[in-house]
Amino acid sequence: MRPAAAVGVATVLAACHASTGDAPDAPDAAIAVDAAAAVPDTAPPPEACPSGDTTPGVCPGRGLYAGPVTVRLSGPTPASIVYTLDGSEPTPAHGTRYERPVAIAGRPGAGVVVLQAILVQENTALARPVVHSYVFPEQVLTQPSEPPGAPLVWGSKAMTPAAYELDPAGYAGDRAAAVAGLRALPTVSVVLPAADLWNPATGIYMNP
Repeated sequence: MRPAAAVGVATVLAACHASTGDAPDAPDAAIAVDAAAAVPDTAPPPEACPSGDTTPGVCPGRGLYAGPVTVRLSGPTPASIVYTLDGSEPTPAHGTRYERPVAIAGRPGAGVVVLQAILVQENTALARPVVHSYVFPEQVLTQPSEPPGAPLVWGSKAMTPAAYELDPAGYAGDRAAAVAGLRALPTVSVVLPAADLWNPATGIYMNP
């Protein structure tokens, strides 16, 4: 199963294979230990990252980024924080337990990374996950024409060939101008299970 999301207008499917939705099959006890690079002990104290009573703080939050970003999560004690970056929804038994700042970056073919995080206390999630989408326009340009898990046609009645790739002819090979254009566009990240997007009978993208 693949996660799915729609991001913006020109980048509608840049996140379709990197964002939220169906959780990958996982064992009941799937909590991992955060292996992200630790902030050096000599680093200056970070600015406050306020959290809610039942939801973790996320700093910096969602947005468009030119390069990798280091994200801090915070929460009240004695609650712990569990997060995911693979599009699945974190639970007390599934995800990575937060121990140190998380490195987030786009990669070729995956211009959006979605972070979901929850506070956990006494093996219970205190609230629904907070969701933050990190969009990397430079990598949005590498959206493949056939992302894994995405349908090849759109619509349940009038079938339209799917088009996911950002056509290089549209920006005449000027990547800098294309990135600037993507950054200038209003961007909305919609995070939902893949079936809610692609299901032939009920998916919102298949039944506009």
